Amino acid sequence: MIRHRFSAYPVALGLLLLWAPMPFGSVGATFRSILWAGVVVVFVAGLWSRGLARSWGGVRAPVLLVLAVAALALVQSLWWPIGLVSVLSSEHATMARVAHAGGAAGPGGASNGVVSGDAVSEVAASEGGASDESAGPRSAPLSFSSQSSQRSALGWSMAALALLAASMLESRRERQIVLGAMVCAAIVQAVYGGPRLFGGADLIWGREMPGADGRFRGTFVNPNHAAFWFGLAIPLVTAWTWLAGSRFRSDEYNSLGVLRAGLPWIVWALLAGGLALTQSRSGAAVMVATLAVQLILLFRTNLRTALLALVAGGSVIGWLVWRGMSTGLGVRLWEAQTSAAFGGARLPVYKAALGMWWEFPLLGAGLGSFRTLFSARAPADIRGQWWNAHSDWIELLATGGLVAFGLVATSLWLVIGVLLKRARSESRESKATAVAVLGALIAATLHSSVDFALAMPANVIALAVIVGVALAPRRVTYRSRRPGTASS
Repeated sequence: MIRHRFSAYPVALGLLLLWAPMPFGSVGATFRSILWAGVVVVFVAGLWSRGLARSWGGVRAPVLLVLAVAALALVQSLWWPIGLVSVLSSEHATMARVAHAGGAAGPGGASNGVVSGDAVSEVAASEGGASDESAGPRSAPLSFSSQSSQRSALGWSMAALALLAASMLESRRERQIVLGAMVCAAIVQAVYGGPRLFGGADLIWGREMPGADGRFRGTFVNPNHAAFWFGLAIPLVTAWTWLAGSRFRSDEYNSLGVLRAGLPWIVWALLAGGLALTQSRSGAAVMVATLAVQLILLFRTNLRTALLALVAGGSVIGWLVWRGMSTGLGVRLWEAQTSAAFGGARLPVYKAALGMWWEFPLLGAGLGSFRTLFSARAPADIRGQWWNAHSDWIELLATGGLVAFGLVATSLWLVIGVLLKRARSESRESKATAVAVLGALIAATLHSSVDFALAMPANVIALAVIVGVALAPRRVTYRSRRPGTASS
């Protein structure tokens, strides 16, 4: 008989996931600090009770790559000799010299009278720069905002710790607890946000939060970020639905079996409905694409069944979209095709951000400093209107350069490779877990390419935990043979 050792550790990790989205997506200094403190506490608890010996091998490469991004952000925030800065990023050096001389560097190094960032404004006041005005600054940072880059370094470090914490789960039951907590957190979003949406209240935890414009948002300020959270949870429920159905075929047709097989469908419809009510165009498109990939992986030996499941799922999505017409989703989808409501508003931002990356191609302008960067270097007609690039990938390229972009892309590539390998497992549970997390990762990758959902600490930590669950080592167990059976 196989015995599962129950521990409070997966419960603590699950409670962390339940908490993460509650206080407005953990945005803001106070709630972000609470979430990060929780990550540290859970990680230390796992390290003390379990250690990293078993799990380190499976997560070593992704964790080290994420920590390398954190190290880059820290390096960018520090002040370096101006000669070294000139070698690493000539534009940062030019910017520092112009600021030291009393001007400000605009695009391409030309002075345009715009303050170029927190770091630049500090150059003249730095110890090295103030000693000899004629000689120019002695040192400068590699970021437009040193403080923002330091905060970014801490955020990337917390993501690595969350991934490590999840990788220390030791059994199938523990992984189910954590992934179940993620689904429960999405259910809470649907249950909490529904009455407020239909009641017309712009309140979140009793605080007035305007800007929803009749869109569902749960406890998030931005409805698109709620859509991202649903996008992480729905692929988990899709795999759960497949697993429950495969078990039902081999079980007796009793009331308990029907409940186990039917419950995932109910949860899936609830979360899909919540996503549709966010009126997120990218969220709806990502859900369809993710569903197609998951069904192909789950039914790869029976494409006819996969096609039928896709038609069934697509019908449900189509009905939800049709119902969403009356709540504004249909209008938003039409505007996306007939006006500048979607691409037209963001394309100039994407173009400007890519142009800024071209000025800092290798190391970027400084991780976490996009708001300062954009207010300094963006064209005048859009300057000051955008705090984020509305594309996490473009923002990563602009602020972290090819180095940060390459590190994150390599980590993503490695994780997807492992998940695809495990998706071919003969074990139904291992296959379901791999396909579930792979779907969530695909959804996050696609959605973040046209939004800034990963600027929310809750979304980052949740994604890291989900990936860590999939990379956790599988315990090898052996069933004792019954008396009288021959050994193989």
